[in-house]
Amino acid sequence: MTRWIYGFLAGIAVTAACGGSGAVPGAVVRDSAGITIVDNSAIGLDDLEAWTLSPSPTLELGSLDGREIAEQFNSIVGATRLRDGSVVVADGGSRELRFFDRHGAHQQTVGGSGEGPGELGRLFSLDRIRGDTLVANDWPVGHAAWFTVDGAFVFNSMLGPYWPGLTGHFLRDGSLLADTYGRSSYGNEIETWAVSGREDYFRPDGWIVRALRDSTVDTLRSVVGEEWFRRGVWRQDLWIQALPFAHNTKVAWNADRIFVGETERRQIEALDYAGKIAMLIRWLSDPVPVTADDRRRFERFSLDRARANRQAHVRRWLDVISYPEAKPTFKDLTTDRSGRLLVRNWEAFDGETVDWLVFGTNGHLVANLTVPSDVLLLEIGDDYVICVWKDELDVEFVKVYGLNKEGET
Repeated sequence: MTRWIYGFLAGIAVTAACGGSGAVPGAVVRDSAGITIVDNSAIGLDDLEAWTLSPSPTLELGSLDGREIAEQFNSIVGATRLRDGSVVVADGGSRELRFFDRHGAHQQTVGGSGEGPGELGRLFSLDRIRGDTLVANDWPVGHAAWFTVDGAFVFNSMLGPYWPGLTGHFLRDGSLLADTYGRSSYGNEIETWAVSGREDYFRPDGWIVRALRDSTVDTLRSVVGEEWFRRGVWRQDLWIQALPFAHNTKVAWNADRIFVGETERRQIEALDYAGKIAMLIRWLSDPVPVTADDRRRFERFSLDRARANRQAHVRRWLDVISYPEAKPTFKDLTTDRSGRLLVRNWEAFDGETVDWLVFGTNGHLVANLTVPSDVLLLEIGDDYVICVWKDELDVEFVKVYGLNKEGET
């Protein structure tokens, strides 16, 4: 097993100052011991292409009247558009993949709950690899059901080892990328700290690992998870929870890179599939302050998620925590179907839109994608975006929008 520990990079020398293909003038490229460092600090939002969604969806899936069962969604965990324009939606509640043609007509449903061929115990996510091969990710990590673009079942896979609570994603070469910090998957660390830890603050360590088809596992990078705080006594009035606007580590990937960013800094590492840093991507952005409204929203969220007999414990926890002056440097990472990296900025309280910074495959900052703040991005193509939207009753809808790029017709 290979273990790569992140360390401080020094001795940076400027070797070139160029934009690269499709880059905005102002990006500076440096080199340090074979690592490309792309510094976009001189580029402002006004210098970027403006990418926006079409005013109305080109396709909408979802039902309120119950006439079409296939459009009644419960916990959508993924969606993808195939080459013919059809859309596949992964519904976590039913453990199903639902196929719709380009006009929104339901074609077929595959998967389902169970232990047989193509069936799933849980459904956490949907990966599309090697063109149009669909992988429905089950639990424990490494369990998955594979389907063709036509919905035909191929095989179930079991790729170990199987860490409790851990989930993962299949990369485009068929290997499995997993982490031990995402989705609060810290094994027994949180429970051990809650029972016997001496410190009130806790930030669990984690690892990013890659499992090959032969179940060989490489540890790519050490990471740190969310910041947690504890108040009270185990089995009495204990309450533990991640702190508001806690720092964390975010991961995304494309065909040949794994992107890792710690939200304390405006820097993303681009690793190759062996875990070696190939590129560092940097940028500047204005801090987003934590407001009184943000604090009130966090308090409501914390109280709403607790049972009635635990709310007093939550209130005592809220009374002693502190809030940062500013939100973390970024909120999330993702990639589009062309392999570009997108970094989500934090929005102001009750902001109607969210900005995603778009970086080309060479690390250069090229565009700013603006989307409504009430949608969750599932997939970004060259000319479309698939989102999940919820109405006031939390009923889920899938919406496909056209992607408008400044300067393109």
